[in-house]
Amino acid sequence: MFLSLSTLSSSNRTDFKSLYKSAFPLRERIPLFLLARRARQGRIENLVIELDGRFSGLIVTVLKDDLALILFFAVSKDKRGLGFGSRALRAIAERYKGKRIFLEIEDPEKPAENRLQRARRKRFYLRGGLRETGIRLKAYGTDMELLSFSGMPTYEEYDALLRYAYDPLVYRMANPVRQG
Repeated sequence: MFLSLSTLSSSNRTDFKSLYKSAFPLRERIPLFLLARRARQGRIENLVIELDGRFSGLIVTVLKDDLALILFFAVSKDKRGLGFGSRALRAIAERYKGKRIFLEIEDPEKPAENRLQRARRKRFYLRGGLRETGIRLKAYGTDMELLSFSGMPTYEEYDALLRYAYDPLVYRMANPVRQG
């Protein structure tokens, strides 16, 4: 099966919206109109993962200078556990080659109802080539950890990217605060 990444278009907007709403908690979601506005401004990329031309996932990335922050990454439910997520991670690494690519995950070390899911997610990302940065924070009311593909970002760079990506109200809702 051929995997590709392409820019969100009107033909896959409904699938993107549906997966976005089902894969991410409401408190962590950014309004879709803001994602579209920031994409038009060139601050972020709203991408779809396609397998043989069919919608199979989504990626939202903030891009600035040599940094690429993956804000959202999700594979369609029927494609999970089949290796497509790992292939998509490799495609992301290739697309942003030369940039310091990183993302935030819910911290699996903190007590939570979905602690096992958090630990599985972290293992997936580590198997996919990401590394721990040692940066832990609280954002969106949740304990988070930053993982990176290449080149470690600083907390200050992460915070600056959020300010760049979000309007002031959404940034205040995210309210990132470094822990430890």
